[in-house]
Amino acid sequence: MKRIHLLIILCVIKFSTSHAQSLDAFVREGLNANEALKQRNFTLAKSYQALMEAKGLFYPTLSFQSDYNYAVGGRKIDLPLGDLFNPAYSTLNQLT
Repeated sequence: MKRIHLLIILCVIKFSTSHAQSLDAFVREGLNANEALKQRNFTLAKSYQALMEAKGLFYPTLSFQSDYNYAVGGRKIDLPLGDLFNPAYSTLNQLT
């Protein structure tokens, strides 16, 4: 009698775990196919990126300018970058 009860209990456990696994698979598939949930996740990610961008505005910035310099006292330092990269500029400068 005890063996029959044990066998029935084991069958019930096996049956319930196999259905629980298939139920988990169905729930996972339903969540993956839910368009409203996908839209909410997209909106959440978009909001997070906007937050990171807003935080970035408070960080210090660094910029470079490729321009000529003026020293204190009125001196002007010309950088002939055009002559270095294209020799036609030096010819044009000599003509003018």
